Amino acid sequence: MADREAFGLNWNGRWGCWTDEGVVVLATCVGVIELILVSPPGQPAAAAGAIADTTFETALAEIRRNLDAEIANDPSSGVVLASVHWVPIGVAEDIHDRRRRIRVAFVGDPAPCRKLQAAWQKRRLCNGAVDAIWGVLFDSASPEHSRRVAAMFIGTERTNHRGLAMSLPARWLPKQAGSELKAGEHWFDFGSVFGEVEAAELICIPAGGRRSNVHLILKFREPRSACAMCEALTDRYLYNPGNQKGNDCHAVTCQVGDFHAMRERLRSGKALLETIPSGLPLAKKAGAPCQPASLSSAASSSQPVRTQSSGPLWSPALIEEMKAELCPPTAIPPTAIFGGGGGIGGSGAAPRQAPT
Repeated sequence: MADREAFGLNWNGRWGCWTDEGVVVLATCVGVIELILVSPPGQPAAAAGAIADTTFETALAEIRRNLDAEIANDPSSGVVLASVHWVPIGVAEDIHDRRRRIRVAFVGDPAPCRKLQAAWQKRRLCNGAVDAIWGVLFDSASPEHSRRVAAMFIGTERTNHRGLAMSLPARWLPKQAGSELKAGEHWFDFGSVFGEVEAAELICIPAGGRRSNVHLILKFREPRSACAMCEALTDRYLYNPGNQKGNDCHAVTCQVGDFHAMRERLRSGKALLETIPSGLPLAKKAGAPCQPASLSSAASSSQPVRTQSSGPLWSPALIEEMKAELCPPTAIPPTAIFGGGGGIGGSGAAPRQAPT
């Protein structure tokens, strides 16, 4: 990695870069959609639970197809669907038989995102078997996001720790991943963007006989470096530019804590990472995207526009629950304030490994 005059990502609009060949931190506009299984009259709840997994997976695929189609109807918007993925419900990460939650991440102009949200209020999917409610829309590149992240990290419980653990997709890593890293290797150098790294390790947790859960754990020299990295990654995505066949984004989950305690817990195969990560903006240049800038001929940008989430919201109590899981009462609620965006080339191809 080239010598750096200062720590932190180089932000160009929504794109946080650090080297021409490394993963990119992507600050997207994010929607949170609640899915509720609708039981036909007379059908017992137990029967509904038995078919929930298949039905919800079908609903997720239908959401992805529908969003792609609706975006394609307005090609001039420049909006790209970057990711659609499940997220846990509740602090205890409970996934209920009748309820699931997904996040949809977009890169592009705000207006089409607001229109999409308005059209996704109690939409029926799977021939009426599932209701979809898009209740929350926030911008992870906005000042409000940075303040929300700061409010989630009040106190010194975490800010005194030098360790950070984050999830990674197994497809980005070589089969032999699971050893200590050194300077010059991709993920060690990625951590070094935020401060001096004393130790780094990839830990693979087998799941069902497959290496499906991989974590990067780092020990920094200074606690503020761990906090700055967590801030930069909170509610954002890693984009793999090494995959030339399609969009390859990973929703980041990370946690700051005691390095040795987290490493031992991960090595024992126990769950560690929080439902929704949080960080503290101690180093603004590490985690705050700049104002929208010209990205490339394929990208679009605009000045930030303040707006309220449009469209009727079904079940206000449900929407408040979704918002509560995004920020504590002392934080500023997420709003639909968008900056500039850019496109991601390609779609729908199998991912390729990122550099290691």
